[in-house]
Amino acid sequence: MKNIAPIKDKKSKQEVEKNKIRRWILKYVSKTTPATAITLQSIKKFLDSKQNGLSVNPETKLIIKRLTETGRLVKIDGKFSDGKNSSKDQQPPAQKRKSKSELKNLAKNSVTRLAERSSSQETSRNESEIVN
Repeated sequence: MKNIAPIKDKKSKQEVEKNKIRRWILKYVSKTTPATAITLQSIKKFLDSKQNGLSVNPETKLIIKRLTETGRLVKIDGKFSDGKNSSKDQQPPAQKRKSKSELKNLAKNSVTRLAERSSSQETSRNESEIVN
């Protein structure tokens, strides 16, 4: 059981390192648009400026591949851009959520409308019976 703890620590350290690389890549690419996409070489240069030898790490290539597969990065003509920019343009803005008081008012209005409809229908029926 003592051997399991160091393995878990090693895996958690690797996960922390991967998350750090992923955050750095996304931070660097977040300032770009599809028109100002950056090359893989410039991403590697940026990672080396953060930590020496990081761009040679095979995990870096896998991280970039996963980011492009999930849509966080978009590859345009061999250059990379932020994937969130293009999806924002396509999606309509989110609708505002209604507060509880607004929902209660809507419910009251719908109940009163139903009551008005039923009473107006009854009066129209009564009028039609009188006419006949």
